[in-house]
Amino acid sequence: MAAVFNSQGQYGKALELFGRALVGYENALGVAHPETLTTVHDMALVFKRQGQSDKALEWYGRALSGYENALGMDHPHTLTTVHCMALVFHHQGQYGKALEWFGRALAAREHALGVDHPETLTTAHCMAAIFNSQGQYDKALEWFGRALTARERVLGVDHPNTLTTVHCMAVVFDHQGQDEKALEWYTQALAGREKALGVVHPLTRATIRRLITLHENTGETEQAHSLRTRLHVSNRPSIQRESS
Repeated sequence: MAAVFNSQGQYGKALELFGRALVGYENALGVAHPETLTTVHDMALVFKRQGQSDKALEWYGRALSGYENALGMDHPHTLTTVHCMALVFHHQGQYGKALEWFGRALAAREHALGVDHPETLTTAHCMAAIFNSQGQYDKALEWFGRALTARERVLGVDHPNTLTTVHCMAVVFDHQGQDEKALEWYTQALAGREKALGVVHPLTRATIRRLITLHENTGETEQAHSLRTRLHVSNRPSIQRESS
């Protein structure tokens, strides 16, 4: 139930239930048991989603220490926690720390899981996002390109994660002022997301909004208006016919 409340954004309820579970696990299994540590990790995630970054880092750190001792440095649970800590540093704008922790996660995931494992590729994608946030656009394109090539091969061109990398490539070109390249990549991302996720999905709509802004900035008002119409229509509730 705690996980359900977390997914629904009812973070207070989630923390209450995770806290109760944690006390039970600690009493029954001990503080170093993997089930106990997973609950600690889950509580960190709730704090992260609440925007309580310092609390999230505190609880992720507690989970990480426990996982390293109980499961080892290269266990997937340990590496997931390292990755999550990097995400918090990124959210805080601590890009140097984020790169350090993503780099640690990437090296370990490549060693433990392989260079083409989806979780390894997620970390590579996140490294690219840091470079984009830092304004290191050439580095960002290099790392997004690396993630994209592997994701297309491993997951397929229509996988949501692949399309996220396509979208992010477009964002970098947009930041660089390469309007034609940005348009090309946003259009590719939009076509893929509409096919894979549907036009009403939040990620599809995010790409549409980016395209609207790009068209407006380049004076292409008709194209922007057309996309605004699509965005408006996709937001309408569907009307289902009554069965006879």
